[in-house]
Amino acid sequence: AALSAIIGIGMINPTEVRADDTLYEDEAVLTKELKIPEGVLVPDLSFEFTATPLGTEDEDGIIDASEIVNQPAWSIHAINFGSPDKGTTNDNFVRSTTNLLADIKALNFPHAGTFVYEVVEVTPDTKSKVISHYSEALYTVRVYVENGDDGNPVVKGITVYQVKKDDGTPGGYKVDPTPGSVTLDGGSEFRFVNDFWDETELE
Repeated sequence: AALSAIIGIGMINPTEVRADDTLYEDEAVLTKELKIPEGVLVPDLSFEFTATPLGTEDEDGIIDASEIVNQPAWSIHAINFGSPDKGTTNDNFVRSTTNLLADIKALNFPHAGTFVYEVVEVTPDTKSKVISHYSEALYTVRVYVENGDDGNPVVKGITVYQVKKDDGTPGGYKVDPTPGSVTLDGGSEFRFVNDFWDETELE
C-alpha cells in the first residue's frame, strides 16, 4: 500500500523536464532594463515584481490549480535604480536581482512535482513621469522538485518561458535566466524592459 501511494504521488506530480527544455540548476537572475540614452542620469526608481502561484503541472501540461493552497509563496526582491547610474553605450542601463535559485531552493515545497509561477512587473498606481512605457512582459517559471536522499522534497532547478513580450504581444520563447546570457550588458534573458522619457529636460 505504501509503495502504491508513492507511485501514485509520482504519477500525479512528475518532475521530468521536457526534452526540449534546459533545466537551470545553479544560478538564475531577473534583469531589469531601462532604455535610456548613453550618459543620461538614471532617475531614482524602484521596480517590483510579483510571482503568482498557479499550481502543479502534469506531464501533459495540465495545471492543477487545487495545489495553489500548498504552493509556497515566492517573493522577488525589488530592483532599485538611481544616481550616479547613467545610460551605457548600448543606450540602456541594467540591474539584476541576486540569485533567484537560492531563494527558490529555500522555499518549503510540500512534495515532488512541477510547481508553476507567473511572474510580471508591477505597474505602480502612481506612475513615474519619466517612464513612457512599463513592461507588460509575462513569464512562466516552472520549479522542478524531486525527493532527496532523505525523502524530503528538494528543488532540482527551474525553466523560464516568456508568455508575453514587453509590449504585451504574444511571446512564446524559452529564455536563459543565467547572468551573462545577454552578453552586451551582462544581464539575463529573463528581463523586463521599460522605456525612459524625460518630458522636461534631456541632457
